[in-house]
Amino acid sequence: KVTSGSEGVADVAAHLGKAGESLDYRFTFAHREDRGYGSSVMNDGKFTNQANLRANFHPVGADSFDVQLGFSDSTRGLGLVGRPNDEPFRNTKTGSTFQQLTWLHSQQNGDEFKLNYYHINRNFVDDGYNSLNAGAIIPAQTVADRHDLELQQIVQLGKSNRLVWG
Repeated sequence: KVTSGSEGVADVAAHLGKAGESLDYRFTFAHREDRGYGSSVMNDGKFTNQANLRANFHPVGADSFDVQLGFSDSTRGLGLVGRPNDEPFRNTKTGSTFQQLTWLHSQQNGDEFKLNYYHINRNFVDDGYNSLNAGAIIPAQTVADRHDLELQQIVQLGKSNRLVWG
């Protein structure tokens, strides 16, 4: 998919995938950008690069393994001329990566066991943050890192009831 337009709009996205007997996957690659309104009083241009993978491997009927990976990197302009106390024209940069791995074991009686691991990392940088305390332009950076591990079991307790714990 390709989109082009005024004010520097230039978007490109590609998807590639396949569903197979024991492996399904989909890749997505994308780039999106524009110059914003192209005004000399507002800095609102942006660009983003993204890549994602989702794959499911199911070698036998009882087990499946799901993998999801992703990456995003973007820059966004900030700043507005003529507003009191507004920050100067500058760029903010945001980067993000994630990984998710899931194992699902299903039994014929309907019982299931699932183990899931998830990790995300986000990084935000403001190139021209105006420190109110120091009165100086200094870069501001925020980093967040999260890990999550989940375990869940579903036990069938007859036709109408089940127990879920995790």
